[in-house]
Amino acid sequence: MSIQKNSTRATRRSTITWMLTASSTIPFLNADTSPEEFSASDPKLNTPRKDLWDRTLNKSQFPLVATLADIILPSSDGKPSASDLHIPDFIDEWISAPYALQQKDRLIILAGLKWIKKESRKRFKKGFTKLSEIHQAAICIDIGNPITANPIYESAAAFFLLFRKLTFGAYFTTEVGKKEIGETPLSTLELPAPREPAVPRKRTRVEKREPSERPNQERKPNFKPRAQRSNTGRK
Repeated sequence: MSIQKNSTRATRRSTITWMLTASSTIPFLNADTSPEEFSASDPKLNTPRKDLWDRTLNKSQFPLVATLADIILPSSDGKPSASDLHIPDFIDEWISAPYALQQKDRLIILAGLKWIKKESRKRFKKGFTKLSEIHQAAICIDIGNPITANPIYESAAAFFLLFRKLTFGAYFTTEVGKKEIGETPLSTLELPAPREPAVPRKRTRVEKREPSERPNQERKPNFKPRAQRSNTGRK
């Protein structure tokens, strides 16, 4: 399903600071990285250049990232969605940063986005952002759990696992996310267990009609009483 995403982008410097903070505080984001490699006081933030480094995602990739992030963290119970919180901007900055871990993740994310596009057109003849929620969920369910995923989706499942880590890592370092986890220290957080996307129930033809167009529930019999039947035929 094509959804109108947050059309505004977060500022570069605020997102980079956010990214660096998350990388040094969320354990499932920096497990393979030494703490010295990242710092919110990175000298690159003090350079006079307008842009610190080029962002990676192009005009077709960024909406795809926003759609996937919103599937993982949809708007519900009054809580904002991932795109409402600018998490796609966080992911873009993460895979654009010139650090070893981010450059490694960049390759996985870009390859995964390419796979999502190809798989979407292969199955449903449309780009992923144009699919119905049911079809989007069908693809995500197949790659949502690297432990139970079919071996043919091994690489795609590894991509989705990393994408979930980035989405939740960004979320837990927003004010909304911090409020949700309460007093739990960020340093002890674990990645939430995978769960299947909510799939809307497919409505029947009758449910799709306007109430005034729906037939009366008291259906008339589709047969004639025996006494009214024609006398022709077998006696």
